[in-house]
Amino acid sequence: MTSQNRFLYSIDFFRLLSKSACLLIVMIGILVLIGWIFDIPVLTSFYPGFVGMKPSTAISFIFAGLSLWFLINNESQKLKIYKWQTSAAVVIAISGFTLLQNIFDLKFGIDSLFIKEQVSRLGTSNSIRMAQATSVNFLFVGFALLFYSKITLSTTRAIIWLTIPISIFAFLNYLYDSHSLLYPETFSPMAFLSSVSFIIIALGFLIFLSIDKQDEVHKSEERFRYSWQPYAVAIIVISLAAALRLWPLQSLGLRTVWVTFYPPVMLAAIYGGLAPGLLATFLSCFIVLFLWPVFVDQPFIKDFGDWLSMSVFLVTCSMISSVAEATYRAREKVKRTNQQLAAVNLEFEKEIEIRQAAEKKIMTLNRELEQRVLDRTEELRKANKVLRKSEERFRSTLDTMLEGCQILGFDWCYIYLNDSADRHNRRPKEELLGKKYTDMWPGIESTEVYRVIKNCMDNRVTHHMENEFEFPDGSKGWFELSIQPIPEGVFILSYDISERKKSEHELLKLNAELEHRVAERTTELEVVNKELEAFTYSVSHDLRAPLRHISGFVQLLTENKSQAMDAKSNRYLSIISDSAKQMGKLIDDLLNFSRMGRASLRYGLVDFNYLVNQVIAEIESGNNHNNIEWEIMQLPSLHADYSLMKIVFVNLLDNAVKYSGKVDSPKIQIGFNKPDETKIVFYVKDNGAGFDMKYAHKLFGVFQRLHSTEEYEGTGIGLATVRRIVHKHNGETWAEGEVGKGASFYLSLPVTDLSDQPNSTNI
Repeated sequence: MTSQNRFLYSIDFFRLLSKSACLLIVMIGILVLIGWIFDIPVLTSFYPGFVGMKPSTAISFIFAGLSLWFLINNESQKLKIYKWQTSAAVVIAISGFTLLQNIFDLKFGIDSLFIKEQVSRLGTSNSIRMAQATSVNFLFVGFALLFYSKITLSTTRAIIWLTIPISIFAFLNYLYDSHSLLYPETFSPMAFLSSVSFIIIALGFLIFLSIDKQDEVHKSEERFRYSWQPYAVAIIVISLAAALRLWPLQSLGLRTVWVTFYPPVMLAAIYGGLAPGLLATFLSCFIVLFLWPVFVDQPFIKDFGDWLSMSVFLVTCSMISSVAEATYRAREKVKRTNQQLAAVNLEFEKEIEIRQAAEKKIMTLNRELEQRVLDRTEELRKANKVLRKSEERFRSTLDTMLEGCQILGFDWCYIYLNDSADRHNRRPKEELLGKKYTDMWPGIESTEVYRVIKNCMDNRVTHHMENEFEFPDGSKGWFELSIQPIPEGVFILSYDISERKKSEHELLKLNAELEHRVAERTTELEVVNKELEAFTYSVSHDLRAPLRHISGFVQLLTENKSQAMDAKSNRYLSIISDSAKQMGKLIDDLLNFSRMGRASLRYGLVDFNYLVNQVIAEIESGNNHNNIEWEIMQLPSLHADYSLMKIVFVNLLDNAVKYSGKVDSPKIQIGFNKPDETKIVFYVKDNGAGFDMKYAHKLFGVFQRLHSTEEYEGTGIGLATVRRIVHKHNGETWAEGEVGKGASFYLSLPVTDLSDQPNSTNI
């Protein structure tokens, strides 16, 4: 089978066809409802003069399509059953109530329930009532869907096949002038769209039944053929019989109607068994009861005799179908038995041939085996010789190893010790060989090494450990032991680490001394920091007093004597005043820089968009910088100290504004990038004065300036403050620039959770 044919008969292709049928049915139902709501005749009847599909029919088709869709879909079992059975129950309810209305002339109001406006316009609900044949078909479809998991596959298939001939006969009525037919007064013909829709949903359902529970693709074609053929044959022969009975055998009369249908029912039962036979039987009854009056202009059932003849037909055909089913199964059983016997005979003949061939092979193998035994005996003698040499070499290797090697048997007796083990045990191996381990070392049962050896002996697990061993003479030694199971018992590899342990002890002692010295130095550093803080406060207080005097007296001279002094003297006073202010700002920046190193961090979630916008608003309100073009990205939120981060961006943005102030069109960019999941890098870029990259290492130092105060004002403390704050947050700072083309300042901050940070940290 080619790949294309395999796809055509594949389960996925059949499931796609079934789903397409469901979607098409739901779409037809929706379009018909739209036609009724908006009075579009072409959507309800398809062609002028055709009977239109009723609203209740459209609703039933929508629920039937959804029920089949839920049945086909691979959903959770519980939800799938609820959806499919609920939809099927709605179909049965609508069609059942409608059929009861038609049979007993009742009025449940089921027809006007969906399209009330059209009922009031048409004046009667009978004009939009579902046809009798349509109700029967919906009952078949709804019953098959609702009880799909309760009835057999053959029964479900037979019920669905019943709807196809009913729909085909209704469809054929539209191939010629259906108005020329004389329908009974109470008979409503099935709509053209309804007949087409029933054929579509029946084919979709049958396709799904043909692929249900298939596991192998290569069996799909055969299963598909045998699933459809018996029912197709039943429909064809019954349709032919009906056509012959209507024409040219119409003259035979009504009393001989059933005689026409016995042969096709028998043929269908013989060909397919019980289910196709019952399908042919009920299809015959439907044709006689519902379609016959349409063509002969008189009902078939007129008295009790007609009911009796139909009952006899039903019972007889059911018996014929049952007998045919039993015959079919017996024939299939005999066929399978013959096939099995033929297969057994064939296998028996093959087994005889195989046994004869095996006997010949056994004789040949016996001769070969005898020769091989002789060869293997010689090889074994040589191998034993090699093995003895290898064992001697291995024992020699163990004897000369620097590590101690000891083997204890399962009886805890020494089997082997090398020379190094002599030195480690501090007693000759001749004294230990053949003796029990516990006898040679009294009290060893209470030690950790004994428990480890016993665990290795019992559970066959390897252990590595360091053990301090106390000898009978009171001396001690440290050994690194590797204890592993071997077929003879336990192998103990020992290495003397007494000198190493001595060195480690001395190293621990040295570390303790170093820690003590570090603690002393830390105490001394705390004292120095306190003294530095006191000195800073003292310097700040002592320097501020003279500055206040200078500024005060300069201001008095300017206010009282400025008229009496010449321009040169006034300029000197202005320089003195500006220098005093600069000195005061420098003192303030130094104090802030000093406090920054001792300030504690208060972590919180910082919205950097809000922070940057607040800083920009403060800068623009304090200076005339309205011509700056700000380009700001949507910035992330991070856990940091809000007040310290504000100081960082105040310094960076203030520098950007200051150094781009002499550019015609100043532009400042603020953004970020995320090189990895552990950190975020913010940047501030301007198109101002820039700097030479060979001086980049000086930018973040205290009092380091690349421009003079006359050119750009400042104290040289701002960027040093930025670096100290960022370092307190475990971040980094760097800058890039080019003279005359602007500068870019970067700061990276780690991405951390607030729960990972302490409430405050001192640096």
